[in-house]
Amino acid sequence: MKNPTLFHIRRLSASYFYEYLLLLISWALSVEKRFYLVIYFSGACIMAGTMFTLFPNEMGEIFGFENLNLVATTDVRAYYGTMLIALGLVLAALAKSTEGARASLMVIAAFSVGSAIGRIIGFYDGVSIFSIHGLLCPIEIAMTYWAVRVRKSSFRSNKKPLIPPLNPKSPEDFQPLSQHNFANPYAYYKMLRDDYPVYHMKKGNFYMVSRYED
Repeated sequence: MKNPTLFHIRRLSASYFYEYLLLLISWALSVEKRFYLVIYFSGACIMAGTMFTLFPNEMGEIFGFENLNLVATTDVRAYYGTMLIALGLVLAALAKSTEGARASLMVIAAFSVGSAIGRIIGFYDGVSIFSIHGLLCPIEIAMTYWAVRVRKSSFRSNKKPLIPPLNPKSPEDFQPLSQHNFANPYAYYKMLRDDYPVYHMKKGNFYMVSRYED
């Protein structure tokens, strides 16, 4: 081995990389699909914030900020850069729970509608609608509508709870992960003991044995 120190550094780096990659995947899978808007928005905030932090002058020129001095550059980094990154991270963290995701959607709606109103005032003052502001304004209005709609629909659940039949007729009626089954599985167990002491469940490809003598 030419350089054992370099080898161990690479191994540790790869180990940490895969560990955090798995954590990221686990976090993404924990977010409900109906709240993916929060993920998209937080990702956009982090990317835009990173660009403003690393390239404040170049990004400023896109928005019409020319010849920025040191103080102005610092303001661009603070308000358009690191603040956006922090906002994206907080929104992403909140999206893991239903209540947190709903709060994130309110923040997204407020952020988007506030930005859109500011641009509309700018149009009234003479800013061209063919500038970058004319492109972002309809996007922000659409984002506001989408966030409000997703949050409103999140209070309406179309999924009915899985309730085991009161008088089960077949082993296929079994719903093992239902809270109702945990509370009162006895009618189902009696049916198994009386009529299906050994049964092959086709859905899960496993056998259920309900009598000791069998």
